Amino acid sequence: MEFLTILLSGLLALVSPVGLIVDRVAENAIRSQFKKVDQLQVRVDNAPSYQLLQGKVERVQIAARGLQLQKDIRIAALDVETDSINLEPRSLGQKLKLNQPIQAGVRLVLSQTDINQALKSPALTAKLRNLSIPELAILLVIRSNATIL
Repeated sequence: MEFLTILLSGLLALVSPVGLIVDRVAENAIRSQFKKVDQLQVRVDNAPSYQLLQGKVERVQIAARGLQLQKDIRIAALDVETDSINLEPRSLGQKLKLNQPIQAGVRLVLSQTDINQALKSPALTAKLRNLSIPELAILLVIRSNATIL
């Protein structure tokens, strides 16, 4: 009985660092997409760990605060939680390809200050002008005279 306990403990000790490595790699990949990140936590739940090599992930949770996209565009908070993900195994280590669409819950928080700063940004203003939505055109006309409350 003691031998079985020692064997199972040893196997768990060997497998658990794989999860930490996957979390760290995913965190670094997400962090590289932003200019600045105040806080970022990524958790990739996958049991057993070898399923990752087959392109299967049970769940991914991302919690981020203070994401700086560009100089004047900032996200106060972003929380994402996905259902199971099925990737093309040959795409691992490259641009990932999905075998099926991802289902996820997303919580995005934009502060009043961040929205006002983004609306004053020349980069965002130029992108909004290219859209053919009349309501946005009106917003761009009045943006210099008002702030969002």
